[in-house]
Amino acid sequence: MVVDEPETEFFDKIKTVWDETKVLTGAVGESKASKNPTLFWANARVVLVDGREIALSELPIKTTNVKPTPQPGLDYFGGPVKIGGHEYKNALPANMENMDEVGVITVDLSKVNAVGFKGILGSDYPLGNETARRMTYAVRSKGKTARYLTVLEPFETESVIKSVESTDADHLKVTLKDGRVQEITIAGFEDERGKAKVVTKEFKDGKVIREEGTK
Repeated sequence: MVVDEPETEFFDKIKTVWDETKVLTGAVGESKASKNPTLFWANARVVLVDGREIALSELPIKTTNVKPTPQPGLDYFGGPVKIGGHEYKNALPANMENMDEVGVITVDLSKVNAVGFKGILGSDYPLGNETARRMTYAVRSKGKTARYLTVLEPFETESVIKSVESTDADHLKVTLKDGRVQEITIAGFEDERGKAKVVTKEFKDGKVIREEGTK
């Protein structure tokens, strides 16, 4: 396996011997954490003599004792394939059907002049449909303090929010699907006397139509 992704750069420093093979004891699926089929080849491709790369999924492939997925490009439970937080749409299943036997993936390279192989072998998570999961957004910064602003929108059938933008630490801009814009200003958030103040202004076509705030 050759890995060339940013999150696996440490593999480049590992000494590798290509003319020696050692069989390790144990098998995929023996641990309690791997009862579900989650193993995939992600971004697997062959490198041609002219430097071009061809995805393994575009070449003739035969498998032996490899559990197929219900639908190509999805995981074993019908959701996207994600390894290390990255989604791979052309991932190939690699989980063995019978853990007591060897799983083999055979690729026909007779019509291509291949000189190398690249790919990531990893476990998919989360499993299945992710639409009901909470989506998160992370930003890394340096400093002694941090501020988190969260917008909660309770609704029954359809969301009315189009977008949410934080212009700075004290201002939020919420754009609604009907064209209205709500600007939320937070003042005195770090006031030791506890005199924080929140003001919300709602705009329509550039004009203020509603304003409210805390006292």
